[in-house]
Amino acid sequence: MRNRRDFIRNAAGATAGLLVSGNRLLGAPARQVGAAPGKRREVSIAGRRVKTVDVHAHCFEPEVWDVVKNTPLAEQAKGNLTGTIALGSPQRLIDMDAQGIDYQAININAWGYSADRMLARDVVTIQNQKISEWCAKHPDRFVGMASLALQYPDLAAEQLEQAVKKLGLRGAAIGITGSILGLAAVAGMARFLTALLYGVSATDPLTFIVISALLSLAAFFACYLPARRAAKVDPLIALRYE
Repeated sequence: MRNRRDFIRNAAGATAGLLVSGNRLLGAPARQVGAAPGKRREVSIAGRRVKTVDVHAHCFEPEVWDVVKNTPLAEQAKGNLTGTIALGSPQRLIDMDAQGIDYQAININAWGYSADRMLARDVVTIQNQKISEWCAKHPDRFVGMASLALQYPDLAAEQLEQAVKKLGLRGAAIGITGSILGLAAVAGMARFLTALLYGVSATDPLTFIVISALLSLAAFFACYLPARRAAKVDPLIALRYE
């Protein structure tokens, strides 16, 4: 079994390979988009074949247009539901082969945070379901990251649970706009909590600092401990693990 030292050495080697290979691996990206079908490009470092993983690959689901076309989101959707990265397009696999990408973690660029609750539920449901289906169809090339309606924290939590436990997605892609909206929603609720508190205000700075520190500490250990175990596993095996 691989240990952390092997993992770090391989990761460092891959990074160095990217810097050294420069033009051969990353150069002329335009000609690698919309490429003609061909043999998968293989990346080697020091004569050894390595797997390349694109950890942040955007896509969009064309069927979402049918849901938003007669809503206030229609104009915003037009700019986000076009291009060569449509989910389900065989061209994505052809381009991956041309670019030498063995594996992609796909996600949908967050653009619907202004949607009302029902519309947000419908859009996210379609997107996550289609990502799940695409990854199930090509398990050796893709893993999926869920989209969430972060403007509604309770709904986002429900969507994340559904995506991971039932659809087999590996996590969620979170846009900065949604994070800001979520924080604004929490801050807006403070005035409703005032009547329930005794001896402390709903906006007490010390409380916010202490709670933030505790949550950050919990998040650190929640990430660090699994990361230690994951460092002992081959990255591609970890991505495909069921």
